Amino acid sequence: MNYAVDYAPVGDSEVFAWQGEEEPRHIKLTSGKGAKSAGIFSSSVKRPKKSKISESMSATDFLNQLQPNDLVYTALGGQNDRFCMVAFRRETKLLRLPTWIIHDEQKRQRQEEGKVGEQVETAVSILYRTAVSRADQFYPFRDVEDERYLRIRLLIRMFYTVQRKIRIATANRLRHLQQDLEFFGGLKGLPVIQQSIDSVLETIPAEEQVEVEIDPKGGVAVKFFKTLEGRFMSAIQAELNDLPLYQAVFKNLEGCGPGIPGYVIASIMDIRRFPTLPKLRAFAGYHLVSANGNGQMKAPRMEKGQRANWDHKLRQAVWFFTYQVNKLEPDNPWKIQLETRYRRETEKLLQIKKDEGKIPPDFTVDQFFSTIEVIREEQRQQGIKEPKLPEPYKGIPALSRKRAQRWIGQKFLQYVWTEWRRFEGLESAPISTTTGA
Repeated sequence: MNYAVDYAPVGDSEVFAWQGEEEPRHIKLTSGKGAKSAGIFSSSVKRPKKSKISESMSATDFLNQLQPNDLVYTALGGQNDRFCMVAFRRETKLLRLPTWIIHDEQKRQRQEEGKVGEQVETAVSILYRTAVSRADQFYPFRDVEDERYLRIRLLIRMFYTVQRKIRIATANRLRHLQQDLEFFGGLKGLPVIQQSIDSVLETIPAEEQVEVEIDPKGGVAVKFFKTLEGRFMSAIQAELNDLPLYQAVFKNLEGCGPGIPGYVIASIMDIRRFPTLPKLRAFAGYHLVSANGNGQMKAPRMEKGQRANWDHKLRQAVWFFTYQVNKLEPDNPWKIQLETRYRRETEKLLQIKKDEGKIPPDFTVDQFFSTIEVIREEQRQQGIKEPKLPEPYKGIPALSRKRAQRWIGQKFLQYVWTEWRRFEGLESAPISTTTGA
């Protein structure tokens, strides 16, 4: 049996099932346990707005009925990790289509055919149509490599949950609680609250208790979860040590510990998803968007009421790499590139000040660096912990550094895209985007 699967871990998933030249059956996978039949899906491949569901069953039931000789066509990317892992372990043959092919086809239908909303062809329909007409567009699931990438992705997800969703969130809430309790004289001022916290801690085994430490500055550390993070990171490092991709692309990058390559691999999963470097940069949020419609470009940013179309974890990993580069020794190749770009961005900002007449036209970048260092040293001697530059120098170093680090982030993504593709034996030129339309 052949299946085209658009799997969603939350909510309903869609499946087209067919054999040979027969019309596909349209199956909805629900979170429920029951299964019922509702006739045969016999409309066109491009699903109309009101199409009938031939069957409805749980995702678990569907996975349990898969056989070793079945073919499953699904997306390469997205959130179908668990589905792919279970189907692979049932020895079902998995064939995956890069998500950009699906998205480009839907974009084409909107722009060239004027379709909107539910008029646009669904992902499952594109998967089915491409499987029938252009099966060569799909990539087989690789037994060893892809399973390893999935394991790293799941470990990174667990690490992120412990770090961001539990430890940091808990620490922030405890800090807020501490600040509010100051009005009552601290925890000792409200014994009932202290007793409640103690009673919660008593339910946790002694070797796993959550130790809350309040430092003099008001910060809160949740030690148990910090230890748990370390254990997850050790597991990620062990996975990476056995991964040829890590050895070839990331291991020798100075300042690049297990977290950065772990996040990068977990987010990208398969470099074949990104036929061009601009597509990878856009996925990481390191692309440019129109600033005001007059040809000027700017870095994208989160805006109220809009959904970001980049991967936040990958963007965070790239930013952290640039942060690490900033702390490397001056003779490091990445550090040299960063400082060169920093100087260039500073020159550009100084030129703006010159055009505005705020600094002399012959004022050089070397003079600028010397001037701000003198100003900072004078303020430090006066006991000012965080020196602030006066006009017209205010903001130039920070903005120049920010732009230089973003540029280094783009160079890092270029390195990852180039070296990963070289590792996979892929050509540098973009691959075809034809979907058989």
